[in-house]
Amino acid sequence: MRRSAQLLFLYFFATALLCDLVDNRFLQAILKPFRNAVTQAEAIGQRRFITIELPFTQEFHTLAGSMNTLSKRVKSILSDEAARLNQLRQDAEFDKVTKLLTRKPFIPP
Repeated sequence: MRRSAQLLFLYFFATALLCDLVDNRFLQAILKPFRNAVTQAEAIGQRRFITIELPFTQEFHTLAGSMNTLSKRVKSILSDEAARLNQLRQDAEFDKVTKLLTRKPFIPP
């Protein structure tokens, strides 16, 4: 009786471990699009604009599509602002008529 209880315990324990491994792999596959979206959000924060592939699940598909759109828009906005800043710098440092440097860049603060 005791031997059969030990064997039964080992079978249950082995089955639980196997189920845990399978569930872990399954969960990792399901959450991969979420991790990709987090990586993309972190990249946007570091001014790197990546796009991620669209997953098959509807919820993550919508999230990934929105994140890709956000990445493109932020990149566009920052590029436009950099161009405007460069133009303002040009206007401040160069004379509009002669296109020569003004005195301001040569005077120390």
